[in-house]
Amino acid sequence: MIAADPPRRRGARPARALRLAALAAALVAAALVVWLGRGSSADEATPGPVRGAEGSVISAQRKLAHPFSFGLAVALNTGREPAVLDRISIVRPASGLRLLDTRVAGNDRRYASVVTTPGWPSRQLTDLHPVRGYKLPPLSAPGGERGAELVFVLRAERPGHLGFWQVAVDYRVRDRRHHAVLNSGLQVCSRPKGQPYLKACPIVGHPPATPAG
Repeated sequence: MIAADPPRRRGARPARALRLAALAAALVAAALVVWLGRGSSADEATPGPVRGAEGSVISAQRKLAHPFSFGLAVALNTGREPAVLDRISIVRPASGLRLLDTRVAGNDRRYASVVTTPGWPSRQLTDLHPVRGYKLPPLSAPGGERGAELVFVLRAERPGHLGFWQVAVDYRVRDRRHHAVLNSGLQVCSRPKGQPYLKACPIVGHPPATPAG
């Protein structure tokens, strides 16, 4: 499943862009989407300027043992200085869902968010960079309103329903280190080769509680 929104004009709201991208995912591939409210959770996070552009979880059907990508989460820097990324990770992934690699799609990428692709690599994902050392510019800087798309390369290693609700970003501003938790999730219905797709891949369970505010 590929879902992406067109390049945004300067000054467009990043949260709205991500909302449209995730909605396109649901319409194009009969995926399900659940809004999680705020794009970032204060739980298990240290105060810092990096926030998520939108909070949601999507579902998709994927082939067993076949790499694919997830790029729903977009990180925004609400501070005044660049945030230097150290790593991105999945928070409490399901057993059997393996993280193979991570990348960052910068502000020159073609689309604001390519929610997920059925394979890896994908031409839909552009302006890719290693995570470590990537400088996320402030919203006020040129191109800063686009943030950075967090790209995860995954593989389902067992059939069934797999997923996660959140991703995390470890970064630093000058000499201070921070840890941000973004409410962007994925649930995968994994099927062995030769088995037909399901009519729909449901979203099951409940997202972690997000503090009010």
